[in-house]
Amino acid sequence: MRAQPPITRGSRAASEIMAAIMLTLIVISVGSVLVINYLSQSQRQTQYLEGVIDRATEMAAEPLFSILYTYYNTTPGSERLEIVIYTGPGVLELVGIYVNNTLVWEVGDNNVYLNGAPVAGALLLGDNTIYNLTIVTHLPLAPGEKYILKVATSTGTQATAVGEAH
Repeated sequence: MRAQPPITRGSRAASEIMAAIMLTLIVISVGSVLVINYLSQSQRQTQYLEGVIDRATEMAAEPLFSILYTYYNTTPGSERLEIVIYTGPGVLELVGIYVNNTLVWEVGDNNVYLNGAPVAGALLLGDNTIYNLTIVTHLPLAPGEKYILKVATSTGTQATAVGEAH
């Protein structure tokens, strides 16, 4: 039997082993970078989806409401916006009412009447009820002109309707 020559620095076997080791380290490094990048993106997506789920849960807990009817009375001295709203189960807090993207009522204004009674402060609407809101305000609307009404709640939910000035 022949004895194999010892592996030396200049031999071909040593360079092949070093190349295999270096290639393995490069593959492991690149793979580690890809895994870390994937995990960080996955974590961001998970946080985003948790936020979406939280918002959907809040919206599901808020009572449903719908604008049934609206009109604006243009008679001088009797100018007012009339809104009929239906609310589902639960308590709903209104924070703003807009006509053509112009704020006509917000919390604290004293120009609103709920079923004929004046309201100061928060406007809370409750369980499965139809409400008549009257807002005494001047709007630059002519008789027969259409407008877009938007009602906003404390949680950000909005309802819109198209009305006509009379």
